[in-house]
Amino acid sequence: MCQSSQIPISVEETPSFYGIDHYGFPRAGADDPLDPAGYYPPYFQSEHFQKYGYHVEELRGGFYWVTSAGYDAAFVVTEEGVVAIDAPPTLGENMLAAIEDVTDRPVTHVIYSHWHADHIGAASVFGPDVEIVAHRITKELLERFPDPKRPLPTRTFDDELVLEVGGVSLHLSYKGENHCPGNIFIYAPQQKVLTAVDIVSPGSVTFMHCDASQNITGWYEAQSQILEYDFDYFVGGHHMH
Repeated sequence: MCQSSQIPISVEETPSFYGIDHYGFPRAGADDPLDPAGYYPPYFQSEHFQKYGYHVEELRGGFYWVTSAGYDAAFVVTEEGVVAIDAPPTLGENMLAAIEDVTDRPVTHVIYSHWHADHIGAASVFGPDVEIVAHRITKELLERFPDPKRPLPTRTFDDELVLEVGGVSLHLSYKGENHCPGNIFIYAPQQKVLTAVDIVSPGSVTFMHCDASQNITGWYEAQSQILEYDFDYFVGGHHMH
């Protein structure tokens, strides 16, 4: 395990109004109901997660899921390097640590699911030399609202793009505005992993992201579009245990 990028964290166990819970979300106050027994997955109580605040797990064929327990990202290890998918600030440099846990290959590509800072606001940790792939609208929005922590995409597409890196294929698809303009589907057919962020969150009610979506009809239709894919694993940007 590489220690260079790992940063120990501490979590305040005493809730306070507008404090932050383990998921990175605001708490309403001290009267929250207790979580049911068995609600938390085994990784949550692991020494590593409690110390460093992230969990990394291989789903299949070099495709890895990374979580801070509230925000999820992913990466794929290829023969030529690593392709990262998103970089939430709740993970930050722990995204690098997760990659270093499993490979010494460099990150060569970063895919933005969409432009929102809560999912790509730590993308600058990958440095200036990576190729950043996103939908054209995502680049346009980032040009309008510049943020040094969210570098501009260097490669964009309109409808479909097959990204081939080191023997791994990632199918990027834009089916129209849903959670926000430019939000894309990222499918790894060899591993049968689908990434579609802020549409549904495993373990939560299906309407969780409804009020945070700009196009309610598009967001609703995206749930059916997810089911059109042949996938065994799903990365949704969040998961509620």
